[in-house]
Amino acid sequence: MVIKNNQDFFNQTIPRGRAYGLGLSFDMINDKERNFLYDNLIKNNVYNKTCTDIGFGSGILTLMCLHHGASHVYAYEPDKTTFDFGYEIISQFGLSHKVTFINDYYDGKIKTDVTVFEQFSNNIWGEGLLSILNKIPDNTFIIPHKLTAKLVATKFSSYKFNQSLSKLDTGIPYLSNFNKIWNKIIKSDNFFTISDSTFKITNFEKILKTFDYCLKKPLDTIISTDFVLEKPCFITCLFYIDSMMIYNGHWNIDKVIYIKNPGVYSFNQRLTDGQWWISKKELF
Repeated sequence: MVIKNNQDFFNQTIPRGRAYGLGLSFDMINDKERNFLYDNLIKNNVYNKTCTDIGFGSGILTLMCLHHGASHVYAYEPDKTTFDFGYEIISQFGLSHKVTFINDYYDGKIKTDVTVFEQFSNNIWGEGLLSILNKIPDNTFIIPHKLTAKLVATKFSSYKFNQSLSKLDTGIPYLSNFNKIWNKIIKSDNFFTISDSTFKITNFEKILKTFDYCLKKPLDTIISTDFVLEKPCFITCLFYIDSMMIYNGHWNIDKVIYIKNPGVYSFNQRLTDGQWWISKKELF
């Protein structure tokens, strides 16, 4: 059952602050660069075609597809409150008759001409994108259809190293070595990782490696590529959806790694969750 025209329900269940827990990100909805990018990609590829919208949320991408002439949209959304809210928005646009609403996770069983999705995190893959792409039927045009990563040497406007490691005390006597073992596992003499998402890149000195993800099924679970580092520096990975660097909008930088020694390194990324790391191969 869809809750329709119930303003009391939506007033009390749709937060006024950050509603990401429901799949409704206000920052994303207000990300104009992202909206213009999707609008242009959809405009050129959906006329008179059937479309799938994976995780339709507030319904923005479904509305874009219909505005640009899609004949029908199959809109998937697993969260019930988000589903009802998105249904209500699309209905009040007068377009619900052109949409099949599916309150479930995308399973790839319905084949359409075009599939649109926006299951991205600040490392591209952190919201289950690998599983989604592997379910999309062959010969389906996907939007966006190009994902790119650039490993760059970068600068910070200011930063002081804090070399202290975690202080852990479980309170359980037989786990007294927990802190020692924890810090032994994460310690490195060559790498120092900064995960504070408030840091902003002021500029980057050099692109160390650029690669486009291969989106043909079956997608690899882990990818690796080598690069050369000529001097100690901060590095990070910048991710692009089509031509848009995702950190220009509502996403923050995933992490930055300081590497002390020049040499040959390997960039690795696990696409099941997007986690990426640097491995030492040969020091100069």
